[in-house]
Amino acid sequence: MSSLDEIYQSSSYGIYTGVWTNWSKGRIFGATLTVNRREGALLIAFLALFVSVVGTHFWRVACFALHRVFSTEAAQDALHHQRQIILRNSANGTSGLVNLANILWTWSRKKLVRKPYQRTLPLIGFALLCMVAFGLAGTFSSKISTASGNDVLIKGSNCGILDSEEYLDFATQVAYYFSSMSQYVDSWTKYAEECYMGSSGMQNCDAYTKQRLPTKIYRNASCPFEEDMCKLKFGNIVFDTGYLDSNSDLGINAPANERILFRRVSSCAPLETEGFQDSFQMSGENFNHTRYNFGKAMDGLGTYYNQSTYEHADFTWTKDGKRLVPYNTPETYELFLSTAFVLNGSNFVNRSQFDIIPKLQQKDADIHLLFLSANKVSYTDPINDTWFSAHYPSGVNKNNMTTRLYGADRSGSLLACSVKEQYCNPNLPLASRCSPFGGTYESAALAEGLWKGSKHKIIFNWVSSIITAYSTTILDVAGMLGASSLLARYRSQLWVSGPLPDNQWQLELEHWHAASLLSAQGMMAITANGPSDSRQSPWLRKPNNTIEENLCRSQKIKSLEHTNFSVFGLSFTLALGFVIICLAYTIEPLINWILRRCKRNPDAYKRLEWTTNNTLQLHRLAHEELGIGTWAECAGDVPVTEKGQRLAVLDLDDQNHPRLKAPPPILDLVIGSENSEGGVTPAKENISRSLSAEQSNNTSRTNISADQQKNSEPTTETDEDDNSTKENPSRPSTAEEETNNGSRTDSSPAQGRTSVVSTLTTFDEDA
Repeated sequence: MSSLDEIYQSSSYGIYTGVWTNWSKGRIFGATLTVNRREGALLIAFLALFVSVVGTHFWRVACFALHRVFSTEAAQDALHHQRQIILRNSANGTSGLVNLANILWTWSRKKLVRKPYQRTLPLIGFALLCMVAFGLAGTFSSKISTASGNDVLIKGSNCGILDSEEYLDFATQVAYYFSSMSQYVDSWTKYAEECYMGSSGMQNCDAYTKQRLPTKIYRNASCPFEEDMCKLKFGNIVFDTGYLDSNSDLGINAPANERILFRRVSSCAPLETEGFQDSFQMSGENFNHTRYNFGKAMDGLGTYYNQSTYEHADFTWTKDGKRLVPYNTPETYELFLSTAFVLNGSNFVNRSQFDIIPKLQQKDADIHLLFLSANKVSYTDPINDTWFSAHYPSGVNKNNMTTRLYGADRSGSLLACSVKEQYCNPNLPLASRCSPFGGTYESAALAEGLWKGSKHKIIFNWVSSIITAYSTTILDVAGMLGASSLLARYRSQLWVSGPLPDNQWQLELEHWHAASLLSAQGMMAITANGPSDSRQSPWLRKPNNTIEENLCRSQKIKSLEHTNFSVFGLSFTLALGFVIICLAYTIEPLINWILRRCKRNPDAYKRLEWTTNNTLQLHRLAHEELGIGTWAECAGDVPVTEKGQRLAVLDLDDQNHPRLKAPPPILDLVIGSENSEGGVTPAKENISRSLSAEQSNNTSRTNISADQQKNSEPTTETDEDDNSTKENPSRPSTAEEETNNGSRTDSSPAQGRTSVVSTLTTFDEDA
């Protein structure tokens, strides 16, 4: 896997899954649950389903409240009662909406009730609102995940700082440290081309906690050195990172009182080489070399090895426009970097690569010199850029055609940058929170006094050690990668280049600066995860206390292979949902209990109307009004009949007006009836019982007729006022009238039953 793949793919990191606090959002809202993508998809699906269920129960709670509001003992029209029944029995907002719309449509067309729209439209609107609200809530329940972002924590099990100080010899440094750093810088440079320079539409640019670090660029700055050292009095460039926050910018997850601010300012300008160069010819060669004298060359260990800073073979131009170059001269660009580090205002000879001259030296900044040699590269147009300057004409003959080209003005061009750093404690007052500026190897020491507590000092020392160990300044990028880091190479084919803009040197610096910003983010992730090459493990500076171990487990990066959930959002959603669900099942007894506690008599009518409007209770009422069934649990949820009782059936004589009717006895006679022991009495036994019952009924009707004849004789009534008597026909009592009516209405069915019984008897004998 390439180093660039390591940046893009979080699978190259060990990611912590579980609950943690993202301090960027605070203790409460920052509580985060990290799971893998599959588990996250399941949880999101569950939340959407859960919200839908909650919406259904919320509708039931609302219906209960509305039902009680509309309940009244006064007689009301059919629309009122239908509305109450819908509120009592609609399972969810959708069914409520459909049923309410149906009664509105029907009654508004019939025009038989008053104000159908005013009495139903508000409820329809409420049902629609519930549907939309909980539909959107279900859809956006995934926001519980997306609102938490895709920041994840690196496990930090192989955490350590890959520090050059840990290498015992230069050969080991080259084999492990510098090779690894070159790979990292190469990946950061490619990432910068993709994400900072806007060359790929900002795709795959979410590897770190912040997509792009803030920076200020001043493109018309004055000379950062003595004025006569710069080619340009103005038009130089300054890069200021501003105060990078260790949490929000560098990804170290920590509360506000444990954070660190880091700032780097880089001022760059093309330098004059006239007066600081000379030519010489080596024995046995027929061409010259140019030496650039900005300080004696050193090996970084305090030893001088050359009198000049840099030297390069010259090329010469002939009168016919041909260029003479030394043998084996490269056909592409060549870069050379040399750095002078500062310590306590002087050159830090044990780290510097040249002994800087006073005209360039600064007391609070490191100085980086970058030499550019174009070698054989020629351009199709004159180049006016200060660093790439090329105006010497030359030509190429091919197929009897001459192409005009232009070569570099000199064998070497020089850029110089002063780089200074500082640390700040954001918890101190503004006037005293920052250390003085210093170079790479002294800035941390200058800031030690900003932190007083032992814990905060350990945190600062760990973070500053990472920055120092992996420090990658603007020109470090070019020094490590060489000509491959140049944007100008994209305009060349072999040794011929197209035209370059006049500010090409600034574009190159901006590109390298973007890579250096990425290094600030990348070095934190590299430290937490540990090196990808296990052979480097012996040279890691491991954490040696609990605080440093916690820092190793506190590094944030972005991951598309994991899903985060806000613990607050998740808890709030589940808690509120469960409350609504529980309330839907307990609101009725809860309201009654509250009314009893308040020593108020519960509204019996409202309570019983809610109960009897239930579908099963309405079913009971319909049958009970016909006198069918002996019912119990009439104030509960499920009314029941006595054992074996059968209920009414539909009367289909008028199919446009179906109604209930008592089941005919023939049903039991044909199919048998359930006996007291749970079995079924055969039809033959039912027939015998039916014949006995008929004989008993006939005897009763005969006796009743005899009594009626006696009672029908005239009686004499005495008027107390005039002592006169009046003869009036005798009127039977109410009970007698009911008996007579019963005898009259029973005559026809009796005859029918007799014929049916006879038929069934015959059927039974034949069988």
